Amino acid sequence: MFDQKATGVKPNIELTAPATANPNFKFSKINGESDFHLMVTKDQEDLYHKMSNENADLKDALKYLQKELLEIVSLKHDVYVRRFKAEFGS
Repeated sequence: MFDQKATGVKPNIELTAPATANPNFKFSKINGESDFHLMVTKDQEDLYHKMSNENADLKDALKYLQKELLEIVSLKHDVYVRRFKAEFGS
């Protein structure tokens, strides 16, 4: 009935660039299941980024604390060595 030869029209699509998703577009008109899945994954992604940022802050705090503890240990070591040399000689 619809023959390409009879109509003379060829199906042709020309793509210049891949289609990108719009981040502001939250809901689709397809069905509610995909909307729910989109909301859940978006919330999980936001939670993951929040936890990653918090984890990075905690790592920085631990590095600073370790640096401070090493400075205290170094200072105590120097005091101990000086006292030892003063009491028992070199």
